[in-house]
Amino acid sequence: MKKIILSSFILVLLSCTKSERLIDLDKTIELAPSYEMEFRSQTDSIKMELSTAVCDSCRFKYAWQLNERYKVYNIDTCLMYANIMLKNAKTLKDTIIARSALVYALASIGHVSQAEEVLHSIPIDFNYEPELNIYYESAHHLYFNIPKFTRDKRDSCRMVRHEIRKAMLKHDSTSYIAKTYLIHEKTFIKDYPAAKRVARSILESEDIPLRYRGINEYNLAIVHKMCNEREEAKKHLIEAALIDLSTSTKEYNSLYDLAKILRDEGDTERACRYMLQTLNDAIFCNYKDHYQRSAGASRVIYQIYEHESNLKKRRQNQLFTSLIVLLLTTLILLVVQQVYSRKIKKTNELLKVSNLHLKDSNLIRDRILSKYMEKSVFYIEKVDENKSIMRKTYRKEGLDALLTILRSPSFADTEFKNYFQDFDRSIIDLFPNFIEEVNQLLKPENRLICKKGDALCTEMRILALIRLGITESPQIAKALNVSVRTTYCYRYKLRHGATCPPEQFDKKIREIGLYSAIQEY
Repeated sequence: MKKIILSSFILVLLSCTKSERLIDLDKTIELAPSYEMEFRSQTDSIKMELSTAVCDSCRFKYAWQLNERYKVYNIDTCLMYANIMLKNAKTLKDTIIARSALVYALASIGHVSQAEEVLHSIPIDFNYEPELNIYYESAHHLYFNIPKFTRDKRDSCRMVRHEIRKAMLKHDSTSYIAKTYLIHEKTFIKDYPAAKRVARSILESEDIPLRYRGINEYNLAIVHKMCNEREEAKKHLIEAALIDLSTSTKEYNSLYDLAKILRDEGDTERACRYMLQTLNDAIFCNYKDHYQRSAGASRVIYQIYEHESNLKKRRQNQLFTSLIVLLLTTLILLVVQQVYSRKIKKTNELLKVSNLHLKDSNLIRDRILSKYMEKSVFYIEKVDENKSIMRKTYRKEGLDALLTILRSPSFADTEFKNYFQDFDRSIIDLFPNFIEEVNQLLKPENRLICKKGDALCTEMRILALIRLGITESPQIAKALNVSVRTTYCYRYKLRHGATCPPEQFDKKIREIGLYSAIQEY
């Protein structure tokens, strides 16, 4: 009898502890914007170092740091810095690291064939231990993602990942990175007790980076889940989600899997909030497979809410007809039903807004991407044509004639005008009332005046890029061929000349033409 009472007490204590950690997780989600501000502040300082770096090795180092930070935050930006790494890599070690980073980014956005080509271009006859770890990590990530985008390679990719892990553990079996893959290997051969021991040994280490601590909390949760140890899995998923959100990680599975468990347990309100957080983060970081899973799960949560609402209505009707004397009880149930209906409506509105932004992104992609790909091909052909003209001029007329051509006005000067004209027309075609709606957001004395026709001024082009989703000032400056300082000054002036608070100005710009453009689409 005493043992039964003691066991019951322990179970209640564990349940209370998990409930407290779920409350901590709710608070962490609320504080996510402040964590993200801290992340961006640290990232901006590294970007500043990159922009002022004077040598290739320094630029490579800072681009690598930014690539690692954006790997779990925004995969498009991660890909951009991987390309910068490759551009500034001057040694074999740096080239291996840069190509491995490129493989990881390409695999994450679904370009698995291109990632596989880059992986095969990396020489495998090197013995640099840190670079081997990076190479194996990217290779393992690639063959983990290939089955998600192809239908007939699941079994072969499982075996390839198995061979990659064996090769990695052969040269390194002591680092926390190697032990992380040892967990996968033990799970692959279904040695779950050994997988648990390895994961716990990693978590007991004090010098493990926080990101890998979160990864191994999640790995341990998956092992417990495979052993049907639901409560232990839930506990470690909570810890992994706390780490992911507090480190501004957008690429994660922990909150998604935790939401599914909560949904099965009946905590649909919290599960829906977690799913919506997962959906928003998946859209932001642009990991294709995460978005698809999160969107599907969100629809399931919404269906559960709808089913519960219909079920409550039927029960209310039954109670009203059979227990007319219990009118007070019926009224209470109606109030409860209204509360749930409002929650469903709110959830539905959030989903509609998310879908609206997704359609807006698709619209911009469909109308802009093909045009600028065509323009890029034109420029490549133009450069090749100019090279051909210079060669012919040198052969037929000599060096003086060639120098005359080189001293003539720059091809880029003319083409930048054409580039801006095409850009302006594209923006006006996409958002016909863009100029008027921007000026409505500005105070009368700060409103912008553009030339007749479709020509935009520099400030309007900056705002147009923000509307297209390009919000980083260095990227805007590069796109418009102006300095970063000039871009900062323009943005500061526009924000403080708006009718709304400065911190809301960019958001208002992103909403210009949103609903009308989607209706046309």
